[in-house]
Amino acid sequence: MVKFVLKDKSAGTLVAIPEDHDVEFDASKECMSTILAFLEQERIIDNLNGSQLDCSLSCISDRAQDLLLSSRALAAIMGSARPVNGQWKFSPVAIANLTDSSPAAVLSELRRFSFQRLIRLQADRKCFVCSICKNTSDQEQEQLVDRILARLRGLEERQVRRVLTLERMMEEADKISSRSPEQHAALSGAIERYFESAAEEVRRRPRDERGDKFLRGDIISFLHSFAGSHKLFSGRVIARIFHGLPSPAFSARMWQKNSSWGRYKSIDFQHIKELAEEMIRQRGK
Repeated sequence: MVKFVLKDKSAGTLVAIPEDHDVEFDASKECMSTILAFLEQERIIDNLNGSQLDCSLSCISDRAQDLLLSSRALAAIMGSARPVNGQWKFSPVAIANLTDSSPAAVLSELRRFSFQRLIRLQADRKCFVCSICKNTSDQEQEQLVDRILARLRGLEERQVRRVLTLERMMEEADKISSRSPEQHAALSGAIERYFESAAEEVRRRPRDERGDKFLRGDIISFLHSFAGSHKLFSGRVIARIFHGLPSPAFSARMWQKNSSWGRYKSIDFQHIKELAEEMIRQRGK
């Protein structure tokens, strides 16, 4: 995926990465979002709002042909491919590159023509969109792949530890009669001991920039998962989600399946809040 994003791409080029992992990449949407967040941390790319990957349009009015004189997007679409059965297939990201625009601006212009019943526009499949910040050599790409794999292995190991911890808690609870009122206390005690030991481990370990780098990456990945996220979330809200603290607007029932829920319970709440506010300000620029 890293080579797909960076290979032979010059600075300023927009790249579309399909979200449906079963087609191009053997990776989940969450995994791809994490990789893109890491590349943004490395200042290799800028992650932009997502777009549509595949689109097609057809003219339903004679006036649509006249739009070629005024619409750069339509001119680029009709000039870059031949129609098949009266339809032009295109990628908004590719057209944005041709017109020095953005995918959102391309689709906005075409939807306006569609509302005027001049063209018929169809869109399918969503994609991530990023802008290349700098050219990278094959060697640099290999080094990026190694660092990303190390990061993903760390995330996977953390998930495995959570599963093993849950198994240990259930084993401890099973030692007590299922009808015993002490069962709940046993489970609570096991959970408390687990998180106390995890917190103690964090306290003993000096805080370094790499830890902050991973936290920043997860905040960027979280914001990237929601269109207009810099308007939807505040630093406090993100810190609550990362600590697994429910609120009326962000209940545990709705959010506990999100991978970020409770992921950073051992990190200072105020520190997460401040980093999140910084990321939100940067994204809102």
